[in-house]
Amino acid sequence: MALPASGNSISLGQVRTEFSLDNAINMSKCYGFETGMPTSGEFSLSDYHGVTATTEFKWGWNGDTGRVPTGVGDHSYTWKANTEGTVYLRLMGVNGDWRPTQTGCVPTGCCSPSCSGEWNHTAVNTTALGQSKGGRHVKDYCGGGCAEQHARLVNTGGTTTHTITGIVAGQNYTIVVPIRSMHQTAWHYSGYVRIGRDAQVAEGW
Repeated sequence: MALPASGNSISLGQVRTEFSLDNAINMSKCYGFETGMPTSGEFSLSDYHGVTATTEFKWGWNGDTGRVPTGVGDHSYTWKANTEGTVYLRLMGVNGDWRPTQTGCVPTGCCSPSCSGEWNHTAVNTTALGQSKGGRHVKDYCGGGCAEQHARLVNTGGTTTHTITGIVAGQNYTIVVPIRSMHQTAWHYSGYVRIGRDAQVAEGW
């Protein structure tokens, strides 16, 4: 729920409720909580007019919107906590890219229905808030024609959920999201992080 718009009264209690802060509010924690809010210098309650607290943050891609890393590597992001106490974390890493090796299989994305194969990456963990997880991989499949993308993400127990306590408002937390190329080098797959202020983050991806 958005805080009162400009021209309306606003209180520290409303700010505390919106951002789930402790009773004692240290305003210096609140720099840069949301887009358009001050990141330094003088800070007042008027800066909160019309602000809505973001309740969910996402990094990586899994058929979902979020901050999508580009290029192969381990991508670091900084999450500035805009709440304190407890958050809910969902993680998914990457385990490898399965490529066909059987005679008659084409290692560029198309294969026969019974191809054998191998992995070309070892497990790579996604990390956030003191937790890490690998477990998702890319696997060829054989439906349709060769013009289609013949790979799919397979999640083999590679997603974990965590209840994280002791989050400090205003503190920066580092998140590392890996992205790896598939054997079809134009394609990539990445880890995934979702941080939420309610347990709904533990549902789905």
